[in-house]
Amino acid sequence: LAGAVEDLLARHEVLRTCIPDDDGVPFTRLAEPGPRLVVHDLSTLPEAERNAAAHRLADEEAVRPFDLATGPLVRITLLRLAADDHVLLWTYHHIVFDGWSPTIFFRDFTELYQARLAVRNNQRSFLKVTLPQGALVWSSSVAGRAVRAGQGPDGSLLFPLRLTAHRGHAYP
Repeated sequence: LAGAVEDLLARHEVLRTCIPDDDGVPFTRLAEPGPRLVVHDLSTLPEAERNAAAHRLADEEAVRPFDLATGPLVRITLLRLAADDHVLLWTYHHIVFDGWSPTIFFRDFTELYQARLAVRNNQRSFLKVTLPQGALVWSSSVAGRAVRAGQGPDGSLLFPLRLTAHRGHAYP
């Protein structure tokens, strides 16, 4: 499970992002340290206490605030109730996910977890271009500015992307 969490965090940069500000102007950067899996072992408690403790921890996690400036904006907590009974809590700030994100996120996590269980490398390759880089290429082309393929303003590698939307409709 921990390996699948690490794989997911490596794949999705937004899950490692925080939003500090410079004199009131927000900007994004990678949070250091990034999110980590926190494990609470409740398995030694009697069943009634174990269930109450699990509910209490879930309730506390749901209302614990996020610090946008330092992050992380995602928290992952595993409650171990027994050797074969666990509860995984994903808590994230709404700025991390839009309407489509949870579907992609949980699909990817499921695939990565299954890959780890099957003791095989994940079948999906990591993006060679980060989403912010792809957005830069797209926004620059839309604005009519020439972007030299292969080089971003910070020297990073950029590649023009052809985005395919739902039901096969392609967007330039």
